[in-house]
Amino acid sequence: MTFKDPLRPSDFFRGIWYNRENRWLLISSIILSVVLIIIILQLYPYPNFLPDSYSYIDAAFNNVNINMWPVGYSKFLRFISVFNRSSTGLVIVQYALLQFSILFFLFSISYLLNPGKWLMRVLFALIVLNPLWLYIANFVSSDALFATCSLLWLTTLFWLIYQPDTRMFVAHALILAFVFLCAIMPCIIPLSAYWSSS
Repeated sequence: MTFKDPLRPSDFFRGIWYNRENRWLLISSIILSVVLIIIILQLYPYPNFLPDSYSYIDAAFNNVNINMWPVGYSKFLRFISVFNRSSTGLVIVQYALLQFSILFFLFSISYLLNPGKWLMRVLFALIVLNPLWLYIANFVSSDALFATCSLLWLTTLFWLIYQPDTRMFVAHALILAFVFLCAIMPCIIPLSAYWSSS
């Protein structure tokens, strides 16, 4: 597996749809993901809760900027509740974000490294159809959002190795900024206000 020589980012998006193998993988992945989420929602109509889940929900309800857990996931819950207040909607959004990041990762691997057709089929089957993603998305927990951001971060690292240009640095920086702003900055803002007042 080696990097292709003359790659352009526009070819990446065009190659997903106009390449027959990639189009087949994309459509089958979407169809199978929809079938799997319908099955899991039939088996488990309500999301699973951890002890941390109640803290996330309470922080989202009260719109606090500091909590015993990082408030980034609570802000995410609050943002999702603007569009949909059902628990089913939360599970669907978390699973859709996970599947999007997985597909972006796999198509980037396919595009940059150009592995064989059967290897990509096996990777798609093992990663896209992994039942662990369904259970992670069915929790009211930050794990699904963290896994999504981690996969996006890893994929942008691959693209930075291939194409270290300004757009990729900006995309990579935005993903890291989102992760750190959600996890750290809500805690730093009240502390900085406290230090400046004393």
